[in-house]
Amino acid sequence: MTPSTKPPRTLRSRGMASHATAEEGPRAVSAFAKCPESSRILEEMIFNDRFREEYAGRTHLVGVNEVTAIKSSNPLPCVGTISLTSCVGIAAYDPYNCVGSVGHIKLASATPDLEHVARMLYRVIEAANLIGGKTFVLYSFNGRTGGRVWNDALASFLEKEADALISAGVVSRFEQREEHHFVLDTRNGYIFTAKPG
Repeated sequence: MTPSTKPPRTLRSRGMASHATAEEGPRAVSAFAKCPESSRILEEMIFNDRFREEYAGRTHLVGVNEVTAIKSSNPLPCVGTISLTSCVGIAAYDPYNCVGSVGHIKLASATPDLEHVARMLYRVIEAANLIGGKTFVLYSFNGRTGGRVWNDALASFLEKEADALISAGVVSRFEQREEHHFVLDTRNGYIFTAKPG
């Protein structure tokens, strides 16, 4: 298994959350899930379990402030990232040419560096263009829900940038999503997350 396909480290193996859920049952799980930090921990546990079963051997995981583009013909046809706490993820997918690109954008929680976001967003598009992508479905992840005080400003900025790309014919559709961990399957455009589906 190459480093890029190594399954993410699970919180369960570090003993987090397992004590309360084992001894106190469903009520503890429900209370645990209502806390935003706990909700992220549960999401990570569920994602890691599903990832190992379904995507571990065919995914290139993108690191912080990195961008990776993949074609469906690649031996690792899936690309994604994990642990978007104060970070934001960007994915672009060309359904006609089966090309996908993912960027993991590190952000300071106190100061909005929207120029950095714009540079990374355009790097995601450019990387996909270089391997044959033309017109993309664009996704942002954790733009509205991350651990920063300027989530609304970031979400509005991403919407504005996407509108400009739609007007230019580069993007056909834009969707803002809340997940902190995701994988894009370039063979069919499926977004794999902790949610079943």
